[in-house]
Amino acid sequence: MEQKQSFGTRFRPLRGPVRVLHEALLLSLAILGAVWSLEIHSDLGIVIFKEQFLALIFTIAMVALFLAAPARPADSGSRVPWYDWILIALSLAAGGFVVGYFHVIRDDIGLESPARWGLGTIAVLLVLEATRRVAGWALIVLALALMFYARFADFFPGFLNAPSENWTTLARYMYLDNNALFGFPLSVTVSMIIAFIMFGRMLYAVNGDKVLTDFAMAVMGRTRCHR
Repeated sequence: MEQKQSFGTRFRPLRGPVRVLHEALLLSLAILGAVWSLEIHSDLGIVIFKEQFLALIFTIAMVALFLAAPARPADSGSRVPWYDWILIALSLAAGGFVVGYFHVIRDDIGLESPARWGLGTIAVLLVLEATRRVAGWALIVLALALMFYARFADFFPGFLNAPSENWTTLARYMYLDNNALFGFPLSVTVSMIIAFIMFGRMLYAVNGDKVLTDFAMAVMGRTRCHR
């Protein structure tokens, strides 16, 4: 019965100011994604690095998720527990650091300072916990296995043997490199997926889906083949 649980029931029934905050965060994700996709910031003369923008999206998304997604499905109350507020604060710190200081970070991106690998560790753990809450343990096990291999690849035999990196280097890489957390996957999500979702919702709002359905029926015919 638990597997038949709908997508919406996995989230807290937020009420009051917290619900308003959550809805405002989700709305801001859609607006910011549209602004970035249309390059309105460039037309307004606003200079921002892609990594800074993606870090802002990351921060908003993580805060919204920890507000709404409980640590366990059994925690169905509407109140946000204290430990989720701590995770929200850590999300603000990890994302805000890149938003506020990437113009400085980019000049020495390879520097492994305690702040960078420390916040990188926090960011990785936050992503793992957020993924666990939404998608379960399968992706967590896969991610941990890949990180374990990257850390201890020099101990593996045969073709799996490769140079390994210490954790500080891995944490900094996964946190700040443009091929990692604030890289291609999140960039595609912001620039394309959000745009397609907004287009779909706008099409649905003006009954465009019915127009396309009627057009498809007119072109392909209204009869179906039955086996």
